[in-house]
Amino acid sequence: MSNTAGEIAKFFLNKSWVVFALSLIAGFFAAILIPDEWRNSIPLENNDLRAIVSFVVAWAIFYVIFSGIRGLMKLATDKIKSSNLKKQNDEYRARQNREEIKDYLTTSPDKFYWLVEHLVEKGNPWTYVYAGSEYEDDYIMNTEWFLIEDAPKKEQIRRNDGKVHQEIYTGRYKIKLHDWLYEELKTIKSETKSLSHKHRTKWPIEWEIAENNNKEKAK
Repeated sequence: MSNTAGEIAKFFLNKSWVVFALSLIAGFFAAILIPDEWRNSIPLENNDLRAIVSFVVAWAIFYVIFSGIRGLMKLATDKIKSSNLKKQNDEYRARQNREEIKDYLTTSPDKFYWLVEHLVEKGNPWTYVYAGSEYEDDYIMNTEWFLIEDAPKKEQIRRNDGKVHQEIYTGRYKIKLHDWLYEELKTIKSETKSLSHKHRTKWPIEWEIAENNNKEKAK
């Protein structure tokens, strides 16, 4: 039934002559059904002319009414189409964004990847992480994925001759994912079962993390 009504509405919207035809039909019957006292009130002596005028006036009124209905239906249809298109575009952009996030994680360093895995699995709590590497902690500190508190400063590691060998973060820092990103990652994990396009060898992240309930021991 709803499909039939939809087809009728679609036909009504797509055929301009339908409004004209419906107006003629409605005007004809309205002219016949007009009370005699109304028709006789038309300031014309000829009954045929009165009938013609009644028909023309009724046709014009119905033409305006049906045109208005058609315009409102077209406006509503266009609004629905626009809303559906926007929804489809938003869904497409969301899928693309999640795909880009997964691509990024696929090529990310192990510590970064498994820290993200840990935070997603645990519900994104504030977590204390040990620092002590150059590349891995640099990667984490310089991304915009995390909220970081108590961020450690880099320390210079010198060789026996006194020259600086490297600069690394030491100590620990407090970290969690941005909430919006956590929700995206949780959706990716739920839909695809993995945050990476390829198998990732398990990183011993438990050695890198001080759980919140043991944070005093991590000092």
